[in-house]
Amino acid sequence: MNRNTLALVCLMPVSLMHAGLVGDTVTVETHFPNLATTTESQNFVVADPGVEVSCPAAPCANILVIPGATIDFTSNAILFTLNLQSGLGTVRDPDDFNGYVFLSLDLGSPITGIVFNQTGFTGLDSSDVSFTANSVSINLQDTQTGVSASWSIDLITGSRTSPVPEPSAAMLLGAGLGGLAAVRRFRKPSAPVAAR
Repeated sequence: MNRNTLALVCLMPVSLMHAGLVGDTVTVETHFPNLATTTESQNFVVADPGVEVSCPAAPCANILVIPGATIDFTSNAILFTLNLQSGLGTVRDPDDFNGYVFLSLDLGSPITGIVFNQTGFTGLDSSDVSFTANSVSINLQDTQTGVSASWSIDLITGSRTSPVPEPSAAMLLGAGLGGLAAVRRFRKPSAPVAAR
C-alpha cells in the first residue's frame, strides 16, 4: 500500500461525519400570544454561507415582520440581526410569548446545550431561550432594541467528555499504528556498527 492510499484510508472516517445544519431543511415559526398559537410557519434550506431569511423592506412576505431583519443559520448556530432606520419600541403585551421557534434542527446528535449572546437588546437574556433535543425557542416578550441589534444561539451537541472512543477515532488510531508497522517492516536495515 503506498502513502497516498494510506492517507486516503486515514481521512475517510473524517469525511463521513455529519455536517451540522448545512443542507438541512429547518422550520421557523412565530408564536403569539403563547407557544400554543403559531402565527406563521415556513421551511428554509440551510445554505452556508448566506442569509436564509431577510426582510429588506416592508411589507415582508416571510417569517420576518420587521424590515431590516435577517436570520442566518450556520452549521451549528442561529444568527438574528436588525439594521433599522429607527429603533423599535418595547415588545410588550399581556401575553406570555412573542417570539420564534426553530424546529427540525438535526445536527447529527441531540442538542444538549446552548450558548446565547446578544447586543443591542434590553430585557433579553439566556432565560428567554429554551431548547429540546432538536428545537430552540426564543421569547422576545418585554424586550427593547435600538437601531442595530443582534443575537446568536450556538447549539451544543453530545456530551462534553467521551469515556469510550468513537469508532472513527479508533479507525484512525488503528490505521496510524498499521502504517507505522508497515514502515518499520519495509525499512532498509541499517549497516551494522563495527566493534572496536
